[in-house]
Amino acid sequence: MKVAKKIHDRGLKKSYDISLFPVTGSADGWSGDHILLVPPYIVQKEDVEEIVDRVGGVVDGVFRELAEAKYNGKAMS
Repeated sequence: MKVAKKIHDRGLKKSYDISLFPVTGSADGWSGDHILLVPPYIVQKEDVEEIVDRVGGVVDGVFRELAEAKYNGKAMS
């Protein structure tokens, strides 16, 4: 399903403005999806809260879209 790539692509949209590094291979070395967050070492509490809000919005949006596509019988590319 390339969920990590979908999350990465959505994060780059203007309304989210966050780069999330998409990675695969977490289940067996080949299958699975995950994303990496790489804030700077000088990150502050407020920055972490902003990152969490943005990532949450991206993930919620992608999974909402996946659920709607499944409900409507459409495959997502």
